[in-house]
Amino acid sequence: MVDDIPYFSFPPHWKIKIIPPFAGAAARFTVEANGNFVSIFLDAKNNLGCMSGPYWEVYSTKTDDIERFMLNESDELLAAISAIVD
Repeated sequence: MVDDIPYFSFPPHWKIKIIPPFAGAAARFTVEANGNFVSIFLDAKNNLGCMSGPYWEVYSTKTDDIERFMLNESDELLAAISAIVD
C-alpha cells in the first residue's frame, strides 16, 4: 500500500500541515492558501466504505463540499484542492 501512495508537488504558496488521522483514515493533511482552507484524508483500506478502494477525501470548510478521488487520481486531487484554495 505504501508504494501506491503518489508523490505530490505542491505549489510553493500552499501551507501544508500534516495532522494525525482519525476515524479510520490512514493519513491526513490540511492546505491553506489565500485565506482558504481545505482538509484531506486518505482512507487506504476503504474503512469508511465510501468508494470501491483506497481513496482521498477533500473537505472544503468554505462550502462544506466533499469530493472523493481514487488513490491514483492525484492530478484530480490537486486540481480540486487548487479550486478551493487558489
